[in-house]
Amino acid sequence: GRAAGQSTGGQSAKRPGAEPAVGAMYNGIGLTTARGSGTSGYVQRNLAHIRPMREDFKRLKDFSQAEAPRVRKANLELLEHNEKRKIEVELVKLSDELEEQGKTEEEIEAIVSDERQRRLKELDISKALQMDDGQKDTHRQALEKEKQMEKLSA
Repeated sequence: GRAAGQSTGGQSAKRPGAEPAVGAMYNGIGLTTARGSGTSGYVQRNLAHIRPMREDFKRLKDFSQAEAPRVRKANLELLEHNEKRKIEVELVKLSDELEEQGKTEEEIEAIVSDERQRRLKELDISKALQMDDGQKDTHRQALEKEKQMEKLSA
């Protein structure tokens, strides 16, 4: 039989000059294998290790040097476009109602066209922005933030 500790074949751990190949580490801890290390091989992070302080934060100790956060500007064209979309949705609903009432295509088109012109004349983006419909997109939020910042700086 074999004596205890003898290998069953393959690479012997006690052979002279049997250095592990470069990069042949077990879980990146410097062992080639967990065998013979007296551990299960499970690697944990050392939570007691104190890492060196980051260099990029040392330079920003004086926050007065730091630049102010950029405030994204609201795009009024997009806000106006959204208001026009709302009008168009209402006009489609109106045309469906008129169609159910039995109006002809020409009558529906004339009524919807008149209503579109009237609503687009009434469209005032500042009034539309003041109305709070519960949903706020990023551009409306940015516009409100700009107004808030103006009040605070004044």
